[in-house]
Amino acid sequence: MPRPRTGARSHGVAMPEDRPKTRSTQTQNHLSRKEIVMKKLNTSVQVAAQSELAFYFSASPTGEFQTPEAHTTSPAARAAADRIDGWLGSIKTFHKGALALAYTPRVWPEGVEEYFGELAGIAVRLDCAAHPAVGVPVGELEAAAAERLAGMIASSELRGYKKRARGYLKEAFAAYVAAREGAPCVVPPPEGDPEEAPDTVRDPVPLGEEVAS
Repeated sequence: MPRPRTGARSHGVAMPEDRPKTRSTQTQNHLSRKEIVMKKLNTSVQVAAQSELAFYFSASPTGEFQTPEAHTTSPAARAAADRIDGWLGSIKTFHKGALALAYTPRVWPEGVEEYFGELAGIAVRLDCAAHPAVGVPVGELEAAAAERLAGMIASSELRGYKKRARGYLKEAFAAYVAAREGAPCVVPPPEGDPEEAPDTVRDPVPLGEEVAS
C-alpha cells in the first residue's frame, strides 16, 4: 500500500520550497536602477527632487533647456542651479526635456490645463509630433497643438495622450531621482529668510500619486 502523506502535503498543499516562483519574484533581481528607485521612493526624496526641478526650470521664460546662468539672484541660487544642472546633464536628453516641459510654468487653454495638469506641456508636444510642420516656429506649433487638444476634451482619444505623457514624466522623474542619489535638497531658502530649511517645498509642480508610486 502507498504510504499516507502527513502534514501539509497530505492536503495537497505545496511547501514553500516547492511553490513555483511568481513573476515578481523571478524579476525582482532584474529590476533596473530607475525601477528600484521608484519602488522605494520616499516622501522626503520626492519632495527634494520636486523642489529642485521647480526651482531650476521656473527661472526660464521658455524653459526648454534651462542653464545655471539664468539663476542670478544670488550666489547660493547659482550654486544650486549648477548642482541640479549636473544631475540633469547625466540623464538622457529626452528625460531632461520631459522634465522641462512639466516644470516650466506655461499658460495653456483652460480645458487643457484642467485635464492634463502638470502633463499639459508633454501632451502638447506629443500632439506636435503627430502633426509635424516644416519651417514653423515651435511656439506656433505648440499653440496649434494646444487648440487641437482643447477641442478634443470630450474625446476618448485624450486618454491615450494623458497615459503616454504620464509615462514619459514618470520615467524622467525616476531618472533624475536616480541621478541625485538621495542627496539633500539643494534649493536655497528665499533671501531674507535664513531660518527656512533648504528642503522645504516651495510650490513645486505636483506629480500626483500615479507618477510617484
